[in-house]
Amino acid sequence: LILYAHPPPAVWQHFWYADEGRLRAIVTSAIEDATPAKISGEIRALIVPHGTHLECGPIAGYAYKLLLTTTQSWDGVTLLAPQLREGGTTLQIDEADAYLTPLDAVQVDKALLARLRTSGVAIEGAADDEPIIESQLPLCKLRWGMCRCCRCASPPPLRGRPGGG
Repeated sequence: LILYAHPPPAVWQHFWYADEGRLRAIVTSAIEDATPAKISGEIRALIVPHGTHLECGPIAGYAYKLLLTTTQSWDGVTLLAPQLREGGTTLQIDEADAYLTPLDAVQVDKALLARLRTSGVAIEGAADDEPIIESQLPLCKLRWGMCRCCRCASPPPLRGRPGGG
């Protein structure tokens, strides 16, 4: 079996420590130190900030801790983010088999990608340097271990339209 795995993107050094032990410690601390509120109902989605683990790790840790303290269970996660670049009207999906992090690879949910393709959603390949999602990969890896992930970037809102600035 040969996996097409992306190396860390060109911007990874802004988000991750290259040293596995240091990265694991800061991400583990962000999750373990969080004290989320008890919530009722089901978690359908989380909005988690991106940025360095020093800047946004505690907030992201709070979100991932919610997923550890609920009775719900998940075997995969879909990471959605707006595209940072202008232009494009399609959903950009990175079709690698795995995303590399210093904590090991995060597997891609190929079944979800296939369902998206057959649903009629306009899809194109994603740029390798989309930084928003990469900051979440170590958190996902520590939360789910052998998780499956789908990294998607949606088109930015059109200017002059409602919600588009």
